Amino acid sequence: MFEPCSSQLSLILISKGQFSKIRSLCSRSAYATKLSTAPREAKEQLAAILDEATKARSKSIQLKGVEFADQLSGELAKHGKSMEDMYSRLSSEVHSTSPDESKIVGILKQVGNAQAWYKKAEAGC
Repeated sequence: MFEPCSSQLSLILISKGQFSKIRSLCSRSAYATKLSTAPREAKEQLAAILDEATKARSKSIQLKGVEFADQLSGELAKHGKSMEDMYSRLSSEVHSTSPDESKIVGILKQVGNAQAWYKKAEAGC
């Protein structure tokens, strides 16, 4: 069995005047293999994003009654909301019929920055 872009198959199809077919086959298979692991990684991180949003909101509620913690409480609530927003954007992008990898990578960077902030804020609690 030949791979779609193997050199032997290319030579056979070119010799028979079917070069346009091999180009379309190669571009399709190259596109399929070109997709990086970003969509797969994003699917794996979806649960972690929601988990962190839940933890941030619960810490925010816990800190509401604590003296001098009003600002941190508000920031944690805002962080929880932003994580939920990133979750919904990432989820819709990952589950779309043609996911845009650049958008996924951008959202994952935002998630990474937000998670780094949360770790610092959590250490201060």
